Amino acid sequence: MARARIQDVARLAGVASSTVSEILNNSEHSWASAETKSRVLRCAQELNYKANSIARALNTGKFNTVGLIVSDFLNPYFTLFCRLMGEELREHGYAMLIEETYKKIESSTFKTFQKMLDRHVDGIIGFAYSESPEMNALFQELHKTHRPVVLIDSNQTNPFFDSIDVDTRPGLIEAVNYLVKLGHQKIAFVGGDKNAPIRNSRMECFANALQIHELQPFPELEIEPAANWMEVRNCFGKYLSQTRSEERPTAMIAFNDMWAIGMMRACFDYHVSIPSQLSIVGMDDISVSEILPVSLTTIRAPYAEITKKAVECFLKRIGTKNWDPSSTYSCSSHLVIRESTGPARSY
Repeated sequence: MARARIQDVARLAGVASSTVSEILNNSEHSWASAETKSRVLRCAQELNYKANSIARALNTGKFNTVGLIVSDFLNPYFTLFCRLMGEELREHGYAMLIEETYKKIESSTFKTFQKMLDRHVDGIIGFAYSESPEMNALFQELHKTHRPVVLIDSNQTNPFFDSIDVDTRPGLIEAVNYLVKLGHQKIAFVGGDKNAPIRNSRMECFANALQIHELQPFPELEIEPAANWMEVRNCFGKYLSQTRSEERPTAMIAFNDMWAIGMMRACFDYHVSIPSQLSIVGMDDISVSEILPVSLTTIRAPYAEITKKAVECFLKRIGTKNWDPSSTYSCSSHLVIRESTGPARSY
């Protein structure tokens, strides 16, 4: 049996095809009476009419699709957000497309955003951001065409997009307080791209947390940049092989859990016991942190809250052409204590 067309519904209901289209799309410009609307809906149901989503999108300019841009598919932090974001968007009738920047350079980020827009998404929720004239021009164009952008953990403010940041200060203060209580005085912050705003923000929060106890950050460790936990394992292993125990801090707070896991594996390789010889704290609380042979003490990000707020911002923007000024929202973090932290070693 041939699939029913909009013309078939119009013929059965005794109205024009344009009237059927306006009713089925809930157009605000429709002048159809309640009786006509009821008749058209009844005829559509009788014919088992299914709207052509592509044709409708081309007609309305709305594809009911959101682009999600993440930095690294292999990082479970982003994997969880992909699942939560997809579930939340589906509840509001939106599908989701996903892209990855991976190479954290301006050209890569710009190309990924541009590629996503070429796929006709209604807006973008992104974890990747680079400050550049090309990106700013792109955001301005999105703003003009009323396609919202919501950036997460960008640590940037911009009049053309909303920002949702994880406030790491409460979690870092808790972590430093806990480590000091355990007797640690030599505490270092390790990892991350030194040019990334999010890394510098976390480093600043860490230094401020130490100041509460009149402590200074342990001198920055000479560890090569790394993109994944295997690279961290190798780089941190090199650091361990070139330093003596007494030259190292007694506790380290890693830029994220992936860094912490790589560091823990390197400690195993070089027979550095955790936590008796070195305490390690991660950030994010990814799913594997709890099931490691030595479970990871970490600073938990509020995944569900971030997801709901991001989708809420998107929906608020997509429904109106008279946008309010951009907003910045903050979601608080907190410490989760597990097995990778313990009393400071003594000599």
